[in-house]
Amino acid sequence: MARVTKNTSARKPTAAKSAPVIKSNAIASEELEVAPEKTVQFTQQGEKKEIGSDIEIQSIHGLDDKAKKLAFLEQEVTVELSEGTDIDAEKFVFLSINGVGPGPNGLQWVPRGTPVKMKRKFLEVLAKARQVKYKNHEQTNREGVQESFQKARSADIYPFTIIEDTREGIEWLRNLRATRRA
Repeated sequence: MARVTKNTSARKPTAAKSAPVIKSNAIASEELEVAPEKTVQFTQQGEKKEIGSDIEIQSIHGLDDKAKKLAFLEQEVTVELSEGTDIDAEKFVFLSINGVGPGPNGLQWVPRGTPVKMKRKFLEVLAKARQVKYKNHEQTNREGVQESFQKARSADIYPFTIIEDTREGIEWLRNLRATRRA
């Protein structure tokens, strides 16, 4: 099992030297590239074929790798949720993992338009919160058979801006957004 030690006055943390914090360059969620959604094709016989399905399953081997990943997800970042464009948009966003929120004492409501410090695992939930809409397309293939396509488009449900994060964290977010969901 991995052992966790608390910082004492005799032992000084050195994480700030190895992972400098970036404060000057804010990154909005709209600036990050997003993986395209997959297209589903239906033939006249009702057969379904997925186009561009290239999802690769990755696994974590070894306790050290998993402990590092869990520690990374517990790091704090500063995030600001964008104000809603709708007149009736909620002023607070409900954000929770297993019933615990990013606020003090596990408060699950995050205000919009205010920079909030939260653990990276909550940022992951925000980054993956995307609404997918499908549009139907029909076309005739080379053999003269009518085919139907459903092309997907996705957009952030809660757009956000990263105010403060490490270089490693920004790279992680870029990779997370560029990976196609199942």
